[in-house]
Amino acid sequence: TDFKGNPTECALIVLARDLGFDYQLLRDSTAGRSKETESQGKAFMFSSARKMMSWAVPNPEGGFRIFIKGASEVVMERCTVVVDKTQGACPFEDDLRQYILTEVISDFASQAMRTIALAYKDVPGPMSDLEATSQTVKNADGTPALEVECELTLIGVVGIEDLLRREV
Repeated sequence: TDFKGNPTECALIVLARDLGFDYQLLRDSTAGRSKETESQGKAFMFSSARKMMSWAVPNPEGGFRIFIKGASEVVMERCTVVVDKTQGACPFEDDLRQYILTEVISDFASQAMRTIALAYKDVPGPMSDLEATSQTVKNADGTPALEVECELTLIGVVGIEDLLRREV
């Protein structure tokens, strides 16, 4: 299947497919993401000020789960927990953070890849809480960060090979 649209989105859809997931089935069955339930979710579209985008979907236990993707160095800086395949969610220790920065991200960069970090956060409150801003965390442009995009759980970092633009 050929995907059309944003190259980053297409690359992530191909990754999901290669890992055995049906992107369309997942989207259609997720409240807040399907066409019928879109009003139950909330998008925070990508902005260069934030260097990320996120999407809030209703959590079956109440509140929302916020899914975040963005520039790896920005997203990782906001992560306090990491998902580990053997231990589940555990504190994101400085040694692991440094390893990912120096070994994983640098390796992708040496192969001319752009890195994207994937993370999430569970928020217990109502949709009106999703707009709250942090008193301490700032976006890349110095504006206050959204609270829902702070204290995240890192899922992983992916490398994306960007095609050269015609002008390059």
